[in-house]
Amino acid sequence: MDSRRTRVRPDSAGYVRAAGNDYLVGAWGARRRLTVEVTDAEVVICSGGYHTGGFHTVVYARSWAEEAQITVPLCHELVEHGSGVRREVDGP
Repeated sequence: MDSRRTRVRPDSAGYVRAAGNDYLVGAWGARRRLTVEVTDAEVVICSGGYHTGGFHTVVYARSWAEEAQITVPLCHELVEHGSGVRREVDGP
């Protein structure tokens, strides 16, 4: 499996550009450098530290279409700052 990892900032509309498409991140990603890992099956977007209440990881199914805006993730996990509690949250 081929995997690529980069660091990016979301655009002003809240999207991260990866693998020819735009993937939506939430307010937690605004003005932050995010880590994006692209595999054959997924696009994983992570915060670089604890922002907006915790450490965020959003996983999208990789779209093989190009120039699409992808807005519905497979999952969004939040690790709460301080307690380290992991929980699934809604939306990107």
